[in-house]
Amino acid sequence: MSEVEQRKKMMNQENFLLQRITKTEEQLKKLRKDNKEMEMLNVMYQGSGGLQPPEWLQDMNMLDLNNVEWVIDQVLDKIYQRQEKVSKTEVGRIKGCDGRSRKGGTGGCPHLGGRYQ
Repeated sequence: MSEVEQRKKMMNQENFLLQRITKTEEQLKKLRKDNKEMEMLNVMYQGSGGLQPPEWLQDMNMLDLNNVEWVIDQVLDKIYQRQEKVSKTEVGRIKGCDGRSRKGGTGGCPHLGGRYQ
């Protein structure tokens, strides 16, 4: 193998290794983020469930407090989205026909006090 081919191959291997390192670093960063979220979620549940003494927040630094706040906001957002989805499902189930008659008019749904026309 010529010297030029060897250098090309080395460059290809070097690029491959750099890409693998970058990918692995990104995976590590994501795992650290996920672990921190889980840790803060556990802190939130322990604190809200009375498993921590009242002064448990005083032992946390500002970064951790901000992370707990972020996790609480995320959980609340999921709860609100779930509530909205459930309420829409319940309204649809009660209305049955979306408030319209079978012929496409309005007010004919028996669930809303009307009759199908």
